Amino acid sequence: LNQELIDTAKKRLSQSPEKYPLTHKAYRDIKARAKDFYENVSLSDVPVYTGTNRDEYRPLVHNGLAKTLYPAIVCAFEDKEEYCQKAIDFILAWAEKKGGTRLGEDNEASLTSGGLDISRFFFRYAQAFHLVSPYMSETEKNKVRQWFLELGYQIKKSHKYWIENLDREGANSHLSWHNEGMIIAALYGEDKSLLAYLMNGNRWSYKNLVR
Repeated sequence: LNQELIDTAKKRLSQSPEKYPLTHKAYRDIKARAKDFYENVSLSDVPVYTGTNRDEYRPLVHNGLAKTLYPAIVCAFEDKEEYCQKAIDFILAWAEKKGGTRLGEDNEASLTSGGLDISRFFFRYAQAFHLVSPYMSETEKNKVRQWFLELGYQIKKSHKYWIENLDREGANSHLSWHNEGMIIAALYGEDKSLLAYLMNGNRWSYKNLVR
């Protein structure tokens, strides 16, 4: 969701719902979700998860961190700084405690899917971060980028375990999700090593999965 797409959507929203009914409907839904998050969701209700258990992690990230995308979009469209700040508070709380970076380490069975769970939600709060970053200090942004990078390397652990132990399973959604999560981490963290791993020619690497 870059500035060009935002400007296009805002232009459509400035015109009648009859002309662009789907755009108006989608934005009404986003605004309702953003309002609900702003008014009713707090870190005391859905705290940062720093453990290793996937079943404990998923509801906390789904009901809290991942939903920061809604207020972030409204902030970007309407310059509602209070909505941005709510998203920033959640994202920084997770970054400061390195939430999710130990996911899947409780046992080997969890390790195969820990990276999947991180990746499935990653793009939502990464996009939220992108939208609210103009309201953050450089120190805050660097803290988030470092956390993203640590998540990326945790995903890499899952990816490597899958390749070494479950390669016989063939193409699997885990592998494509792993690649998506790692590429988000590598780009935001500006990490050439992780990016090189994605392009290393292994048959389950990003380079070959998208070919």
